[in-house]
Amino acid sequence: MSYGFLVFILLASIVGAVVRYYYQKYIGSKLEMFKLENINAQTNLEVVSDTLRKMICTYAWTKEGESNVCHFDYQGAHFSIELTDNDPFTQLSLYYIHLVSLEDINVVRAVCNKYSSTKNPFKVVYSVNQEHHGAAIHIICSLLLNEVNAHELLTKVMAQMFEMRRLVVAEIESETQKARSVDCADYEVATVEWGGELELLHELEIDRQPAVFSHHEAAAHPVITPRALLATMFGITDSHIDSLSAWTNDETHIHMGEDDDIANFPLSALLIADGKFIHSWVGVELTYHDDSGDGVSHNLGIHLDSEMTTPSVLYYRVTLTLMPVFVPPVVSPVLLPKPGDCHTFVAGYELVPTKQQTDAINYQWHEAREKFKSGGESQLTATQRVLAHCEQPDLAQYIYLGRQRYLERRFFDALSPLGAAYERYAARYDQMGADERRSYYEVCYLLGSCYYHLRRFEIAHFYLFQTLSINNLIYTMQYVNCMVSMGNCDALRFIDSSLANLKRSMDMGSLNSNCLNFYYFLQRRKVEFMLNAHRVDEAEQLLRTMLDGNPNSDFAIERLAEIQKEKEKL
Repeated sequence: MSYGFLVFILLASIVGAVVRYYYQKYIGSKLEMFKLENINAQTNLEVVSDTLRKMICTYAWTKEGESNVCHFDYQGAHFSIELTDNDPFTQLSLYYIHLVSLEDINVVRAVCNKYSSTKNPFKVVYSVNQEHHGAAIHIICSLLLNEVNAHELLTKVMAQMFEMRRLVVAEIESETQKARSVDCADYEVATVEWGGELELLHELEIDRQPAVFSHHEAAAHPVITPRALLATMFGITDSHIDSLSAWTNDETHIHMGEDDDIANFPLSALLIADGKFIHSWVGVELTYHDDSGDGVSHNLGIHLDSEMTTPSVLYYRVTLTLMPVFVPPVVSPVLLPKPGDCHTFVAGYELVPTKQQTDAINYQWHEAREKFKSGGESQLTATQRVLAHCEQPDLAQYIYLGRQRYLERRFFDALSPLGAAYERYAARYDQMGADERRSYYEVCYLLGSCYYHLRRFEIAHFYLFQTLSINNLIYTMQYVNCMVSMGNCDALRFIDSSLANLKRSMDMGSLNSNCLNFYYFLQRRKVEFMLNAHRVDEAEQLLRTMLDGNPNSDFAIERLAEIQKEKEKL
């Protein structure tokens, strides 16, 4: 080994030792302070105090319970920073950005929920101010500070808080005006219910695929049976079920023959026992004859999958597939159900006792009627307003369950209570007052909408048609959806007539925003009807009129692109 090489090794060792020494002394010590275990209330107190001095802010520390709180002013606003033992994070708060009357507390709650549920680090909260009989709004944010980033981070976050203050105050003032124009004190509940119905309408407008249905069954009154599935999902009301064979994920096999009551057998019993899932999945093969049709033996495949467990409901997915069959020469193919028909939906097995559920609804009913009798109708939600006009508790039960299940997208489960309510109302329609008739039309709308979601368009049309007489915008939109999906020959005539009437009002400048939105909705529905009827050239021509300055321009661009792709395939 040469002398020069030894010298090189020696020098390299010395340089390495020097680098390690200075790294540990300067760089290593800096890195240590970034470790969470080295950040505590005392280190945060020192960092915050030093940073506020550099920002030329006057501040004061106080002890509030287990926390150290620093109060300071910055650009005319009052802030606080709270430090808690054993917590490396600091909480920065901008206090009293706005004071709102307690009469508008529901608007405050709705806006706070909106901003606090987003992914940004800021949370908007409120506290009740007894002295001014109002709700004070605050903005809070959790920060991880150190002596390197504290100045820049605090400055940046406080600037963002000022911008959020502007947005929150503007939205609260805007929503307060809207709430006062709505005949309902609980603005948040009214907004959720109205928004839920609009969302369902929009889903039906844009959905051109088979819907996903949501069913529900009570433990004491199961409704997911072979007979119910055949009748509701396939329109087969007069069937004779020959056999049921089931197999599970753990290779358990179950067979039921003609001697068993298969038609009324609760399918959930294959998956659930004693209030819990006993299998991950169950496959079922159902053999049946349609006594009113072809007399041919059919096979229906049913697959049950456990999905989610909550304290009150067990959720599972049901998938139905109607298998192709051999067609004898003497049987006309038009008599057979469409082979390969497939439906899938989420069902729920309810764990809440029936009496407990009934008591809760009765409480809602009594409360709604008391408010209505004492002149507090403006304080009722849409659901409570319908309940207030119910004279009998069982009718209130039907309507409450039906409406709530509809809003929760439990369409199959809503059919039974809504159907019972409809029969009660229809039997005494001529004796009903104006308020009861409004409730009757609400039931018609809900019942028709449920059948629409279940793709039973003819039945849906029967109920929705009855709602046209009261000129309710939501009801009419659902009726249009139904006619377009049916391919009803009257759909285009109805749409064109409505568009012409709205256009005249638009030219006169007397069309409000809701009617204007309805106008553009009808344009979109007309396009879909034409495309479904293979009138592509007419649809394309109408779409091109929507491109310039029309709120439907995005819709038009998307549909024109789809049409072009289809043409390229030819």
